[in-house]
Amino acid sequence: MRHASKRFDKTCTTPLHDAVQHLCCVMLAREAFDSIRGQNSPKATAIEAAAFLEDWIIFRKDHRLWIDGFVWRLPLRMTKLSAPLIAIDGNAKWAKTDGEWLVLGLPLLFVRL
Repeated sequence: MRHASKRFDKTCTTPLHDAVQHLCCVMLAREAFDSIRGQNSPKATAIEAAAFLEDWIIFRKDHRLWIDGFVWRLPLRMTKLSAPLIAIDGNAKWAKTDGEWLVLGLPLLFVRL
């Protein structure tokens, strides 16, 4: 008798699989930008006091969009961030999570959207 799960044990790492996975990330990021761009822009004082987020990525979890990355806050320290995404503007380089405004650095996967 064959063990049915054996065919699913291998991780798919073909160039085509990697390209499809990359395309899905790009499409999700584009969807995020298009769906929530332009919601209530932050005031200049909020951006001046905002943390700086780098190596960030947007993903879907529990029917919501989330943003992950490494955030720099004052006093100078870096921590990992994972938070629900409320709003984002890639052109103005800011994002809003449940708890704070963020200034966006380069994303983890840099693509021109």
